[in-house]
Amino acid sequence: MKKTILLGFIFAALCAPSFAAGKPADYKSYLAQKKELEAAVALYRNDQFPEALLTFNKLKSGNPLAEYYYASCLASGSGMAANPPQAAALYKKVFPQVAAFAGKGDAFAQNVLAVMYAGGKGVKKSEDEALKWLRKAAAQGYPAAQYNLGTRYAYGKGVLKNETTGAKLFGAAAQQGYAQAQSGLGMMYAKGRGVKQNYAEALKWFRLAAAQGDAGALNNIGLMYAYGTGVDQDLEEAVKWMFKAAEKGHVQAQFNLGTAYQEGKGVKKNDAEAAKWFMKAADQGDPAAQANLGAMYQYGTGLKLSESEAAKWYYKAAMQGYAPAQSLMGWMCQYGRGVKLNPVSAAIWYRKAAEQGDPDAQNNLGLMYHNGEGVKKNDAEAVKWYSRAASQGNASAQFNLGEMYQFGRGVKKNDAEAEKWFREAAGRGLPAAQAKFETVTPGK
Repeated sequence: MKKTILLGFIFAALCAPSFAAGKPADYKSYLAQKKELEAAVALYRNDQFPEALLTFNKLKSGNPLAEYYYASCLASGSGMAANPPQAAALYKKVFPQVAAFAGKGDAFAQNVLAVMYAGGKGVKKSEDEALKWLRKAAAQGYPAAQYNLGTRYAYGKGVLKNETTGAKLFGAAAQQGYAQAQSGLGMMYAKGRGVKQNYAEALKWFRLAAAQGDAGALNNIGLMYAYGTGVDQDLEEAVKWMFKAAEKGHVQAQFNLGTAYQEGKGVKKNDAEAAKWFMKAADQGDPAAQANLGAMYQYGTGLKLSESEAAKWYYKAAMQGYAPAQSLMGWMCQYGRGVKLNPVSAAIWYRKAAEQGDPDAQNNLGLMYHNGEGVKKNDAEAVKWYSRAASQGNASAQFNLGEMYQFGRGVKKNDAEAEKWFREAAGRGLPAAQAKFETVTPGK
């Protein structure tokens, strides 16, 4: 997951990038430093970047594994200012040394080498090489490699999907106390993937991972309480766990917490707090949070009303293919709200969302075809899109489709079909549909 950690000012000088040539890598020295380095890596995996960087910075001269993790912090901006080009240079520098240590049979180095091959860090990307080195490290019982290899089997990444094998590998790493594997195993039990579904087991493993600060496990415990899965439903308890995960930068937890504040579930309704957490998730690129943030700007709930800001966030989500945001961008373009009025762009955005099954976009695209707005007028196309939205229960589309049948536009006139759709729309609380229903059913 993407993470953000606030740093004390004392790390500004400590973490400044330094690439002076250090002493050459020495395998014996590395082995002597290995326990200290592995402890720092555990902090790194738990998002405790400033503490981890103290060790990475101390050991990186002459220790290619420490230098690799230092580069990883530099690449992602974890605990220091991000500098991907310099990180890439460091990856390239340490790759031969990491490979040499891996070749000596060191499981820690083998796992790192696999990650470098998988991500193309300092070497040409190769899933085959990544799997080869993961298998070597996992065969030695190294938990991080067992987890990484398990993930590949669980999701079919580079190997034939085998959830049973994935769960076994997670279990092997989880038994050694590896937090990510404990969380992953909990998810396998919660979903019944590779193991028999067992919520009690899921909660057990989530709690073990959460005790080590695993953000995903913290959020998952919150979700179990939110939905009453394996536990009595307790929304306040759900919020407590989600808050812990959200503070650690877990994007789904941030979105969930924003939703809780927005809806007043498990916590007192507070639009400003909702906006704060949606903003955190949106800044990490979550499209649902971006769309929700756009809506809050559009209607001035929890934020100062700004249609231009609304359009900005809708656009970010829409560019990620998020259908509700694409539909909203269509509306903004159609009516010139926050952006320049542009019916052609509106139709393009509506179509993108409509093709993903968004019923509001389908209805609006139908209207544009019916009115010849942004597209060439085509009642048959209008009927097609109205029909798709109407079949999903969209009352406006049901009403519009009823009119098309009533007047024979784009379809053969059919009062029985018109009556059917007006009745459907009226049943969904659309007042205009009731009046229309009466016009096509005289004397009934």
